[in-house]
Amino acid sequence: MQYSIARKSSQLMLLKQLTEAIFDNNDDLLIEVLARLPVKSLLQFKTVSKRWLHLISSPEFCRRLYPDHHSASGILVPEKSSLSSPYRYDFISLNPKPTPAPFKALRLPDDPSGITILQSCNGLLLCCTSISTGTIPEVYNYYVYNPTTKQSVTIPHPFRTTTKTSGPCHGLMEGTRRPRHLYGLSLAFDPEKSPYYKIVCIRSADSVSDIGVSCLQIEIYSSQTRSWKQSGGPFPVNSGALFQHGVFCNGAIHWIGSWGSCFYFKVEEEQLQEMPMPQVPEDREERRCVYFGESRGHLHLVEIYKSPSTHFDVYEMKKDYSGWFVKYKVDLDAVATAFPTMVRSHSHPADLNRYVFDIVSVEREAKDDESRVLLHIPGAILSYNLKEKSFKKISDFVSVAIEVKSFIVEGSIRSLKWWGLYKFVESFYAV
Repeated sequence: MQYSIARKSSQLMLLKQLTEAIFDNNDDLLIEVLARLPVKSLLQFKTVSKRWLHLISSPEFCRRLYPDHHSASGILVPEKSSLSSPYRYDFISLNPKPTPAPFKALRLPDDPSGITILQSCNGLLLCCTSISTGTIPEVYNYYVYNPTTKQSVTIPHPFRTTTKTSGPCHGLMEGTRRPRHLYGLSLAFDPEKSPYYKIVCIRSADSVSDIGVSCLQIEIYSSQTRSWKQSGGPFPVNSGALFQHGVFCNGAIHWIGSWGSCFYFKVEEEQLQEMPMPQVPEDREERRCVYFGESRGHLHLVEIYKSPSTHFDVYEMKKDYSGWFVKYKVDLDAVATAFPTMVRSHSHPADLNRYVFDIVSVEREAKDDESRVLLHIPGAILSYNLKEKSFKKISDFVSVAIEVKSFIVEGSIRSLKWWGLYKFVESFYAV
């Protein structure tokens, strides 16, 4: 073992001497060579010298390696809904030349039992693992993981000490404390603006509102300072917003829900604002969102309230956040004809659930005429061109769910919801 380490050290020293002789102080030439090396070699070469470490770790070099952080190589899908192995993932490659899966089982040295993905954001994954403490609430560890470099970092728990509050939410009497509940963590990372990321935490506050509505508190973690800080004071919320399923877009985290208000939080400005939403039909009590996501700086929403569900609109948020507009109109009748497994047997044509499909992702491309919707139907993943209305199968996908609640109704198809799918974007940024 010692011989192996000494030999490796000797090889690195020889490499350093050779490269200094060849490249001298020509960083541009060295970068040209380094940019052609595989990721594994680059990680090893960081130890050659401080100069190499600086060049390889620089944001400019990271952008050189992977210039388009909007382009996903594939999508990670939980292998099954069973809680026995939540850390195993199927991989759907989106490239013409299939991209190998970054991993099959997501484990870290500190948590060999496996960790679960909470969110993906421009090449980084926010993950957690449950520690069986036997206490309520359960205690979790949190991580940020780069699946390209296989590097990870542990995030300290966000809960802080109790603080006195004022305003619409009043603090508790001295000596009392409400149990804190973590509603959700969201990752905010934009490599075009900064090599650092932030994590936004929504938790219960140590206070209640004047009308008895629960109050929430925002805390922000910065990878630059490696610490949490409280953002603003507690605020009352009477909403079904899914704070555990935030979507990062244009510097803000966005949350929607089936009822009540929807919100977005400007991370740098630390401003929480209500997000306008399309009107829910009068005959419906709750919002029926089947997709909510981001692509190339555009926020997209799909809601389906009437049959046939194969006809729907893709909404896009206006740049000034004044509301939504219909960006694309989708007609999947031809898809259902080509793939009859989409149609439930013994279902009525007017049944809203007659057609079996999930929207995996709305993908805005650099050229809008190449923009597409990725669909999951029984046994396959399809790509539907939003301009040409054409479609093609890009992957076979047969995955049997274990739990009854994860079935759509019949057959062996698992329901793939937008909040349970994670884009894999190749990235060299440090965590």
